[in-house]
Amino acid sequence: MRYLIFFVFSCLPFGIFSQIVNIEDQRQNAPEMGLSGQVDFNFNINKNTTVLYQLGNRIQARYREDEHLFLFFNEINLVKADGEDFVNGGFQHLRYNKIISEKFRWEAFTQSQYNGVQKIDWRYLLGAGPRFTLLNTDSLAINTGVLTMFEYEQLKEGLGSEATVRLSAYLSFKFDITKNMNLSSTTYYQPKVWNFKDYRISNETTFNIGLTNKLSLKVVYTLVYDSRPAFEVPETIYNLKNAISYKF
Repeated sequence: MRYLIFFVFSCLPFGIFSQIVNIEDQRQNAPEMGLSGQVDFNFNINKNTTVLYQLGNRIQARYREDEHLFLFFNEINLVKADGEDFVNGGFQHLRYNKIISEKFRWEAFTQSQYNGVQKIDWRYLLGAGPRFTLLNTDSLAINTGVLTMFEYEQLKEGLGSEATVRLSAYLSFKFDITKNMNLSSTTYYQPKVWNFKDYRISNETTFNIGLTNKLSLKVVYTLVYDSRPAFEVPETIYNLKNAISYKF
């Protein structure tokens, strides 16, 4: 049964294990004005010796008016079997971009998150900082940013709560190998401002093959390292998954 659960985890089209939500990889260019977005939904029921429920939902919405860009993300993931939650996590993220020039933006964001696997009952983030485009050609784009964020975290099982301030530095790139094939990667580094020994590092690398204008196949590798995880949660977590993506 455990091997079945692990197999289902690897096939989910969402980043369910990471404590650090990879907004940078989910960000899409929005040169058009007005509202645009994407909705993903999946629901499966498997019945053999037990009943396995798998539910996932993702909403991405973007609104741009002149130099103002708003990004909203919502994600919920649940895997339940024998009345026990194997995965129960989600987040809501709202981000504002003030586009100063082609190479410079100012960002501000707020986020609410929970993750049963990581024993996070509730995590709230509020931050702001600059974003820079280091390179932007027809085939390669490189971006970076350094934000300061307030974090409040309440853990499950009576493990306590904490309010702190962290830096959130990231470096991302997207390389178009061919017209229908690309590789993208984003790495985050998030230390506490007054204790750099307490930090998180997260990387998500995606290989994308376009099947049609709207349908693509993805292979996604995610790695998360937390130097001070919750009790009985491992420092390093990684995940490799295949996904089908539909854009409209």
